Parts: sequence; structure tokens; C-alpha cells
Amino acid sequence: MKIYISADIEGIGCVVRGEHASTSGRDYDTARRLMTQEVNAAIRGAFDAGAREVTVCDAHNTGPNLLPESLDKRAVLVMGGSRRGY
Repeated sequence: MKIYISADIEGIGCVVRGEHASTSGRDYDTARRLMTQEVNAAIRGAFDAGAREVTVCDAHNTGPNLLPESLDKRAVLVMGGSRRGY
């Protein structure tokens, strides 16, 4: 089973204000960390359910939001502005 996760910062738990979603916002770094943690939970769940491959698309704005160094290393990360399915 292959899993594709498209993650947007709006909708992440505790991300409730514009300061979270904007790269110039004072709470943006907190929102990035929360987004990465939630995506990691989805990745773990996918592999626990039998996934062979998980691809994650950072779908907020131009895609520089997830913290690649903190993302579950089993997943493939797609980020950046010019990409399929954006």
C-alpha cells in the first residue's frame, strides 16, 4: 500500500491565527513544529497499518513549512512551489 499525505498548515491542531500561517508571523515557527508533529503521527499510523511507502506533500503556500530534519525519515517529502498536485 502506498500513502500520499497532503498537509496544509490551516487545520493543524492549535493553529488558529494568522500569526501561525504566515512566514512573517510571530508564531509561525510554533505552527511549523506542530504541523511536522501531526504529519509524523499520520506517517506512523500509515506504516503501522501496513503502508510500504509514504509520500508527504507540504501543501501550505509554496511548501517551506514542514521541518525536513524532524520529519519521519521513512517518508519521502515533496516541497517547494513548482510541483505536481499543488
